[in-house]
Formats: sequence, structure tokens, C-alpha cells
Amino acid sequence: MRIVHRQYEQNVYNDSVTEKDINKMVGTNLQKLRKAKGFKTQEALARKIDSSANLINAIENGKKGMGPDIQLRLINTLKIHPKDLYEDSTGAISLSDHRKPVPDEHREAYLA
Repeated sequence: MRIVHRQYEQNVYNDSVTEKDINKMVGTNLQKLRKAKGFKTQEALARKIDSSANLINAIENGKKGMGPDIQLRLINTLKIHPKDLYEDSTGAISLSDHRKPVPDEHREAYLA
């Protein structure tokens, strides 16, 4: 990873984000949003977006990602902004909770 600006020095991590990380975060957020928007069950949301409860279950459990078609249907049905699916509980778009910062002795190599 190459960081151009020194101000981002604290955000340099030695682990990369995986598809599994993204799927878990999106799934957790989707479940919270679904319930907050009044869809008590995965089946109810699935019917509304013309999909299957199995797909909603797989997405909410981080087992499967979603394509743009499903993502658009969810965004429009839940009346949310796309970023709402990718924000952590603090409102930041972050997947760094499980990663360790780069040790100081290696930081310059990442910033070079």
C-alpha cells in the first residue's frame, strides 16, 4: 500500500480488507436497517424486493455479497443512502477494527 499524504499515516494497516470483511459489515448493517425500517422478517423484505429470504439471510450473515441489482432494490425499498450499508456504528466507513497498525519500524516503507 502506498500513502501519498503524511496526514493519513495513522490509517496505514498491514492487513488488507477482504471480501468477507465487507460482506460481514454490509450484512450487519442490512439487518439493522431492515429492522429499523419496519421489516420484521427477512421474508417480508425479500417479498418487497422480489427476491428470496434465503438470499437476504445469506447477505445478513455475511455469507454472500450482493450485486448491483439487489443493492439498488434494497436502497430504494429501505429508502437509504448507499453509504448506510458500508458505515460502521460510529458513522465512519471503516473495516479496520480487526486489523493491526503497521509497527513504527515498518511505517516508512508503507509511506515511501
